[in-house]
Order: sequence, then C-alpha cells, then structure tokens
Amino acid sequence: MSAPSSSSSSAQTQATSHTMPSIVDNTSAAHNLPKRVEGTTKTYLFGDPIATSLSIAYHNACYKARGASSFHERFESVDTDAFMGLVHRGDCGGSAVTMPHKVTIMSRPEIKSIEKNAEIIGASNTLYWRTGDNGEKSLIATNTDVDGIRDSIRTAVTPSELSAFEALPDSERIGMVVGGGGTTRTAVVTLRMELNCTGPIYIINRFDHEVEAIIQDFASKGLHDIHHLKSPEDVQRLLASQGKRPSYIVNAIPSFEPTTDEEKLARKTLTAVLSLRNPTASSDHPNSPCVRADLPSAFLEMCYFLHLWTDACTLAQNEGWKIVTGEKCMYLQALAQQVLWQGATPAGVDLTEAGRKGAEFEQERRRRGEEPL
Repeated sequence: MSAPSSSSSSAQTQATSHTMPSIVDNTSAAHNLPKRVEGTTKTYLFGDPIATSLSIAYHNACYKARGASSFHERFESVDTDAFMGLVHRGDCGGSAVTMPHKVTIMSRPEIKSIEKNAEIIGASNTLYWRTGDNGEKSLIATNTDVDGIRDSIRTAVTPSELSAFEALPDSERIGMVVGGGGTTRTAVVTLRMELNCTGPIYIINRFDHEVEAIIQDFASKGLHDIHHLKSPEDVQRLLASQGKRPSYIVNAIPSFEPTTDEEKLARKTLTAVLSLRNPTASSDHPNSPCVRADLPSAFLEMCYFLHLWTDACTLAQNEGWKIVTGEKCMYLQALAQQVLWQGATPAGVDLTEAGRKGAEFEQERRRRGEEPL
C-alpha cells in the first residue's frame, strides 16, 4: 500500500469561504500547506456511534511513530456545540468528523473556510486549524475521503496503464460508481476532479430517485455528464457496442446478498460492466468491438466493516480487475488527515505502516474481547 503523494489534494484544493478567504502560507513549501497552529496536542474523532472506529488506534500509532506528543481522542456525541467548545480550546489541532455530523458540520459559523472538494460533495470529514501571517487562527473544513479514494485507486494502476488512460480522448476517460449515498457523491467528485475521468461517469444503483438527486445536485455545481446505468441493456448500448468500459470502479454499497428485484438488477448490471474487462472470454457481449486491455482496471471495494473481501470483489477479480479493498482507503484518508494536523512526515518514518499496525493491533484486541481503546 503506497502512501499519498506529499501534496495532499485536500490541502491544495481551493477553499470556498463563509466569511473570509482561505489563509495560505507559501513558505510551507514542503507540502504547499498553510502554517499549522503550533502547540496543539489533541485531535478528536466526533460522531455517534463511534465505539468501533479504528481511527483512535490509527492516529495514535501515527503520533507515536512521529515522536509527537499529540493524542487522538474519541468524542462520541450529537452535541455539536459541546464539540465546537473542545475544538476551540488552545490544545486542539483539529478533528475527524463522521456520521451523523459530516453534512451539518458544514453550516457551523465557527468554520471560516470550506475547501472546494467538501463544498461540492456537501460533506466534511476533517477540520483543521491554520494561522495566517497576521497571527489569526482559522478553522477549515475539508474532505480527506477524496484523498483516500484517489490514492487507494492509484495503488492498482501501473505507469503504462496510466499513460494509456491519459492518452484517451476526453470522452473515453470513463469512471463508474455503485451506490447512491454520501460515499457515491465523494467517489464521483474524486473520479472527475482527481482521477481525470473527463468522460461519462456512470452510477449503478437500485433506486432511480437517488441517482437523479445526485445528478441534479452536481449539475447545479457544474459537474455534468453523470448518468444512471440501469440495466445490462444500458451497458450494451452505452459501453459494449462502442468498445468502451470504465477504467475505475468504486463499489460503495454494503456487502449484502441482493434480495429485492431492484438489487438483483443492479448486480446484473455491475456484472455486465465487469465482463467488459475481458470481452473475448465473455458471452455477455458477443457482437461488441474489442475493449482495450491496456487501460487501468481498478475496482475499489469501499466496504470494510463486515468483510474486506466481498462477492463483488470475487466477480471483479474473475474478470481480470485489480481489487483494492476498503481498509486501504480508510488508512490513506487518515494519512491525509495526519498531514493536515501535523505537517510533513518526518524523514525515515513510514506512517502508513505505523497506522496500519496500530489499527490491526486494535482489531486483534477486540477479537480477544477487550474494550476498544
């Protein structure tokens, strides 16, 4: 699992301000980050329920590896006022934000800037402080889930595949997402803004109204060419008949066996798309033009709570897709948070490995029946 590039997209993305522009300190050249607030020793995880989250173990392992005196602490609550009181204490360097607060936190007046990725997605999972040249502190909201999706997908793409993808006409750089919730929105933004999917982005989902809401919301924000892929017939008409397929697929639904007619149709549609990776071995598209095999074939399974490996992973792997499991995305988005809260990774320190070991140690503790840290 490779670490993100030294420039976190969340840190670099242009911010949309409530009351003032984002503060950027160009002297922080190492990561192109504004100046972080010095003397902070705590970060938080804010949400409810969060007892099973591995965020605490991951970040505290990273702090230990850095040699930092900071500590990541759980704040399980629905009381946003109380949380903001903690954030504004002098020892707080920022916070991770999870459900049910990722959308509502954006409207808090204490947040002075919202980065563009969070603004378009409509949700934030990270708050961090920056100090301007005038010494004034500003609280900024961003969404490092974008970093996690982008960087985990990149682990499954070779340089030659990326070159082939970038050489495609704009209309053929295609991405796809399975789902209809908040993670789907984040994945669409990542595919378009970070992974250069300049062509259509297709969504497979059991409910029409969820996809229509996503399409309309993004259209109002300037993101277009997003379409609902409803059936295997749509796959044949829009992709197979033209010798096209997505290069990146993000599966953003729970790992349950399809039971309803709508769920079964969505699974059949996904199966039809996956078979485009190896059309000569498939009877699904017998009269289709040859689909290029030199392009990326990355399948990111976002589910990691119940199972790392899902039935969808097996379907994709059997058709030749490179599978990226969800814990990589989780670790890499948390690593992006580390950069925002603590700055550049010290030389010789592998935070990716340190955080992973910390999270796995915590999982083992829980398997033994011990209380979460």
